[in-house]
Parts: sequence; C-alpha cells; structure tokens
Amino acid sequence: MATYTDAFGHGATATVEAPAPRTIPTAVINATEIRLDVNPTPSSISQYISQMTGQSDQDLFRWSVEVLWILLLASVPFVFIKAVRQKRRNVAAKAREREWAASLRNLWLTPSWFTFFGLCDLYILGVLPKGPWKAKPDKSLKSWPEKRYLRRLIHMGIVPLYIQDGGLDTRREKAPELADEGIGIKLPKYVQSKRRAYFEFLVPQARGYSKPEYQWENPRTTPFKQFIHALLTNRHSYIVNVSASGTDFAIDSSHPANTRTSPLEVGATSCMEALIPFKSDRILQPAKGQAKQTIDEFMEPGFAPLLETKGCPVVRVEVPDYRKRKLDEWVYGMAQQCGLGMVWTEDSLHAHASQWILENNLELPPYLIPLDDRV
Repeated sequence: MATYTDAFGHGATATVEAPAPRTIPTAVINATEIRLDVNPTPSSISQYISQMTGQSDQDLFRWSVEVLWILLLASVPFVFIKAVRQKRRNVAAKAREREWAASLRNLWLTPSWFTFFGLCDLYILGVLPKGPWKAKPDKSLKSWPEKRYLRRLIHMGIVPLYIQDGGLDTRREKAPELADEGIGIKLPKYVQSKRRAYFEFLVPQARGYSKPEYQWENPRTTPFKQFIHALLTNRHSYIVNVSASGTDFAIDSSHPANTRTSPLEVGATSCMEALIPFKSDRILQPAKGQAKQTIDEFMEPGFAPLLETKGCPVVRVEVPDYRKRKLDEWVYGMAQQCGLGMVWTEDSLHAHASQWILENNLELPPYLIPLDDRV
C-alpha cells in the first residue's frame, strides 16, 4: 500500500506490489565467491612455500645444467692445448733421456772388471739411470724391493740379470700414458697371475766351467765353480740350468721343469682391473726347460764388451712351485757356503766408478759427491 500526491495537491492511495528479489544462480555464486583467510593455518603456508620452492628448484636445476654444458664446451680447447703441451714435454724429456743414456753408454765400455762392478752397484742403487740391461731385465732389477742381496752378489763378482718373485698377486704392469705419436692415450695393463720365482745371473769368474769333469786348477776361480756345482746339486729340488755364454749348448741342468705342466706364469690380463675375474687364464710365461740362455737375452749388444766373453756361465735358478720365494737371498747364502767372500768393498767400487766417470768428462752424480763438497 502506498499514497501518492499529484501536482495539484490531490492525493490518492494505490496498492503497488514490490518487485521480487533477484535470484543469482548458485553456480555463479560459487564461481565468483572470494574468500579471505584472515587466519591462515600452518598447512596452507607450507603448501604455498613448497609450491614456490619446487618451482625455484626446477629453475635452478635447469640453469645449472645449462651452465655445466657451457663450461664443458668451453673446456675442450683447454684440454686439447694441455694434451699437446704435455706431449711436447714428454717428447723433450725422452730426448734428454736418450741423450743422457748415450753419454752413459761409453761408461760400460770399460775394460776393467773392477770399474764394471762399481758401475753395476751404482746402477742397482739407482744412481745411474741407464745400464746395458734390456727393458724387461732392467725393470725387474729396478723394481726389486730389497736390493741388499743383489748388491752383495755384485760385491762377490756375480752379475744379476733378471729376477722375479713367486706367488699369486694382482699388479699393474703398465700405467696409462699419452701416446708417443699423435694425440691419444695408451691404456693401462693389469695382470692377475700366479708365478714361479726364478733368478738369472752371470758368473764371469767361473769362465771355463764344464760338467763334473771340470778342472779346478786356479785357486781364485775354484770357489766360483764349486758354487755352480752346489747349485746344480742343491737339496731343495730347485731347478737349475747353466749355459755357457757364447756357445751353442747348455752345459748342465737339474730337475728341468715340464714345459707343458709347469709354466713360469699363468693368469689373465685386462686394461680394467674389475674385468680380470671374467677373463680366462692363459700362459703368460712358458717354462724354459733346458733351453740355452745367452747374454744377448739380457744385455744390449755391444753395450758391455766384458760380458760378451765366451764361456761365462749364465745360471738360472727356479722354484718348482708357485710359492713366494726371494731367490737372491738363497743364492747369496749358497755362495757364502762355498767360500765366496766380498771381492770388493762398496767404497772401493764407488771410488773406481767415480774416477772412470770423471775420465769420460761426465759430471759425478750427487750420490758420489762428498757431503762437504756439495753445493
């Protein structure tokens, strides 16, 4: 009900219905509804932070990968330059080593046994980096851990040629290195094997030794010939083979090893140590049996004329099984039992070697310079 008054003051009463309220669909309300969380809960805050953190971690990971790729590509030229420089340094170092070795070669041409054994002692000590030995004998003597008995045998007048220990072991024979020609890398070589110990040496003072019909007319050489005979008749069943340097036959042997059933070394090799257990074993060093030994197998031809004298016995002593045994100590003990003593002392050997080095216009190694004279 409502009352209206017109412009002339007349009033009237009329009934007017109020408009019905507008109804908004529930779906619209739900779509446009905005809630204001004035009291946020810890769970809602952690969800927000985790969403933001996850997004930032993804961006950081993507950025890190891109940076790593850029650094990797940028490092390629530097690696190449470093490899080239390292190769040049290796070539220069080997050239210097060859030059130094050539200058040392004249030392071993000495006609004196006294001086020769002095040089041998310095070589075993590592004072002289190069000797007349070939690569394999050279490595065996230099890598031998205990050189005391090798040096004592040298002082007795016996020349070590090659030595190896027995037993089972895993070792790296070759280290990875840059290739000599071009850019490349030589892969390492790992060996897992069982070996029989053996020791080879030269006895110059027993020159002229023959089978038990030998004549011991020279009292100075008799102990050396008795020494070889004692090795051949040893009670340990060690395999002994004696060859005459410069001849075409072996003088004598005892208990020769079967070349099929008793190889010197059996095992597996690989460029990766982890792969060795998956490799099959094979013969790495066959048994030598009664094969003749010559000095040329151990020494560079023409490097040491004294050792090329005909008739000098080359002796090889082997252990029949694969146990660990250091034969240099055993051979030294046998030499002592036969009456061999120190022919030369360390001081006298080094004195003769030093004099010979100076006569060849070479500088003395620091080891031979007295402490008072060192700068």
